[in-house]
Amino acid sequence: MASLIQSNNDLCAEYLRIKRSIEYTNLKVTVELQKKEYSISDLLVIKRKLADRMVATYRALNDTAARDRLRNAPKFDGETPKVEVLYDERKNWIVSESGRIWPI
Repeated sequence: MASLIQSNNDLCAEYLRIKRSIEYTNLKVTVELQKKEYSISDLLVIKRKLADRMVATYRALNDTAARDRLRNAPKFDGETPKVEVLYDERKNWIVSESGRIWPI
């Protein structure tokens, strides 16, 4: 019984040692993307918690939804409302070598 408890304690200690080493490395190693420095830790936070929100924001800014709504829009003074794009959406995306699209 004592050896089982000792094994569990050793496993816990080793797990925490490895976890601390990984976290330290993720904080120290930096990568430059789009002329900005990011730690691996920063990029993991973006991927795990922020990327979905960023993509949703860019999709909301996309004029596709507005164009879909215009199909059923009433006419005002004989004219249908127009979608006016004030920016180039392609500037907000990075396409990787594999073809995956990433928000900036």
